[in-house]
Amino acid sequence: MFARCPHCQTVFRVQAQVLGQAAGKVRCGECGQVFDALQSLFDTAEEAFAAGPAGEAGGGLAEVPAARPPEPPGFDVSLLAAPDDSDVFGQPPVAAAPRPPLSDVPAALLDDFTAGPAAARRWPARLAVLLLLAGLFLQGVYFARASLAQDPLWRPALTRACALLGCDLPLPRVPGEIELLEREVRDHPQVEGALLIRATLVNRAGFIQAYPLIGLQLFDVGGVEVAGRWFRPEAYLPPGSDPQAGLAPGVPLSIALEVVDPGGDVMSFQFQFR
Repeated sequence: MFARCPHCQTVFRVQAQVLGQAAGKVRCGECGQVFDALQSLFDTAEEAFAAGPAGEAGGGLAEVPAARPPEPPGFDVSLLAAPDDSDVFGQPPVAAAPRPPLSDVPAALLDDFTAGPAAARRWPARLAVLLLLAGLFLQGVYFARASLAQDPLWRPALTRACALLGCDLPLPRVPGEIELLEREVRDHPQVEGALLIRATLVNRAGFIQAYPLIGLQLFDVGGVEVAGRWFRPEAYLPPGSDPQAGLAPGVPLSIALEVVDPGGDVMSFQFQFR
């Protein structure tokens, strides 16, 4: 079957199944106009070409040579009988009017009429998937907040989120802002075979940060490490201190570390913070 656009006269090949899905409504691929194809259906393309602009029958196929397209109104078909490509008066023949193009109706042109209800039904499922993904993302951020809170890019957003949700964030940890002011190593006055190491450190950051892990390394005369250990805040803070309180900015903190004496080879030591 064939349909003719009443706006630009383009002829389309259509299928009954497609028209049934769209209730006869199609969009012209040439001019973009929507029209009812059921009002301008033809069995053959020639009948569609011969129809008038409003879909009314024209002169009919009997009046137009089968091998030629329909002529514009007022054109004398008898002039086409001249065998030498000139009319009976010796004048150049009048060019035949071009026939409108014949094309199929793309399925996509029917989406406005057939896909609407289906697309509307798919929106709840898509929304549910988006909500599920968002929930998984937020859950991952929540359980990883302790490590993410140490990232300067994440911490402001996590701070605002926890203020709303009532969750806690660990104190930031910036070991590069901790300065060692004093240090001393001597034999332990009360424990034989042990060393007592005292040090004073200060937080140079402009905010409270978590107490650092303190690493102590002992070296011999050749600069080779002979002993080393990491200390948690519970091991070096004075009795009664809260390890979760954090190191206030600008306030010196004195610590004491007790380690086993590795022998007389120890010549120097070094502190690390992390």
